[in-house]
Amino acid sequence: MHQEPGKRGRKNWRYPPVDLRQKINEKHGDLRDHPDKKKHALAASAGMLNEGILVELAILRKDIARVSRRRKGDDSNSNCEDREPCTWHILDAELPKNFKMPEMVAYTGDSDPSDHLSRFNWVMTVMRVSNDVKCLCLPLTLSGSAEE
Repeated sequence: MHQEPGKRGRKNWRYPPVDLRQKINEKHGDLRDHPDKKKHALAASAGMLNEGILVELAILRKDIARVSRRRKGDDSNSNCEDREPCTWHILDAELPKNFKMPEMVAYTGDSDPSDHLSRFNWVMTVMRVSNDVKCLCLPLTLSGSAEE
């Protein structure tokens, strides 16, 4: 390095002494704060990650519900003509010998349906008919808006 004669060993007083810590802190911020900044950055990125996971979870729940409906035969988007496989069992149900449909007050939809269903189920159980026959006969006890 080339120095001017007579200035050897002497400090250059034209420029004040430089504090390197201050320069680094100006450029990078206080180094003692860096671990806290990293914690906040990690927490923020974890929050974004959690949002992404929640979105994926919602998509998976919808997919599971759709598959579950398909397995039960209740897929409303299905093009299948016979969505209810039990229909044929009901239509082919055998009535007991000498079966006569009991007289019951028709349900019109104006009152509590559970009362009507309870009475219907009790009467049909006394007559010893199968569940398929109960399903076959229930519409015969409905009238008005309940029939639709």
